[in-house]
This record gives sequence, structure tokens and C-alpha cells, in this order.
Amino acid sequence: MVVTEVQCLDYARACHPTTTPRNIAMIGVGFAREGDSQSQSTPDKNPLLQVAGGEGKRRQGYILSPEGVHIGLTAANTRGAFRYLKLDRRPDGADWAPLPGCIALGGSTQPSCGTVLVDTGVSVMFMTVPAAQAAGAQGTLPPGTQVAISIGAEASAFPLYSFSAGDGGPMTPAAIHLRVADDAKPFVNTSYHLLNGFDVLFDGEGGYVGFRPR
Repeated sequence: MVVTEVQCLDYARACHPTTTPRNIAMIGVGFAREGDSQSQSTPDKNPLLQVAGGEGKRRQGYILSPEGVHIGLTAANTRGAFRYLKLDRRPDGADWAPLPGCIALGGSTQPSCGTVLVDTGVSVMFMTVPAAQAAGAQGTLPPGTQVAISIGAEASAFPLYSFSAGDGGPMTPAAIHLRVADDAKPFVNTSYHLLNGFDVLFDGEGGYVGFRPR
């Protein structure tokens, strides 16, 4: 896989178009990214879902763990206390829908629910919440603000993890970029720090995401 050109969207945060790119060392492999200006992020182009051969029965999918990426799901590598969430299908049926989740700030008992992205490439958290949830914060969260992330939609959501902004914990992001918008769906990109506490599984056949605490 080789990057031959960089094109920039009008609203890109930091992008320089070029036909001779250098020093590009990261590529995303995930699911449900077509709606985020990534029209070619379909399952048929995901290399981790196209592996054939090997011994024994396995499902198309992968697990992110401290030992690396396990490609293909087997009875052996799915052992343990995974907690699973069943994904919906996209309306066009081409892929699974994004992982639903909820965000609660400052100990709020009324979380804002939208979607969650587990990112293996960034050290900072990106978060979008309505003004009522932000409680006056802009740009970032004040140090000490409690952040709680749940997985699932509304009443079916289960707590995943929590931290206080800037507490230096293993699952706490290096920084939090906060967008306050009442006209946008709540969203959180966890940063890769989440992977310090959980193995994360994606079942591309059945449409499940699993979290196994370490």
C-alpha cells in the first residue's frame, strides 16, 4: 500500500496537497468510516478482512491487543471476558453502522449519546457535545473534569471507562479537543490510550464490537 497523492478537504485542520508525498507513516483500518468523507473505506478494501488460508476455523475480524493485531477470530483468541455490542447495518447495507456510545461530563446523570471511534493513531481525544453537556467549556475541558464513556445507545449503554481530564492515568488522553455544537451528533474519538486498558475486537461477519479489560 503506497500513498501517491495528498488531497485536502476545504475544512481540513492541517493539510498540504502534494503529488510527491513523503513521511506518511500511518493508515487507518476500521469500519463505518464512509460517512466521514472516506467513501472508499468499505469492507472489501479493508486488508484485515481479506485474509484467507491458515489452519482451523476463523471468522473475518481482528483483535487489537498489547501483542499486536490478531487477524481472524478463533476460539482461542476470543477467550476471556469480552463484553460485546451488536452493531446495526448501514441503511445501504454496505457496512456496519458506527459504534454507538454516550458521553457524560462533570458527573452528569444525563449523558449525550452519539458515536464512539477507537483510534489507534492519535494521542489526543476529539469530542463533540452539546452546550448543555459542556457547561461553558470551550476548546478543551478544564483539568479535573470527570469524563465517562459508555458503549451502546441510550438505555442499553453500559459503562466502559472514566477518567479526569489531565490526571495522567494510562487511559487518559494527552489532551482533549472539545467541539461544542447543538446541531451536531455527539461524538468521541478515544485516542489510543483506551487500548492501555482494553483489548478491542471487531467481528466483520456478524457485526460485533467487543471490549476485554486487562
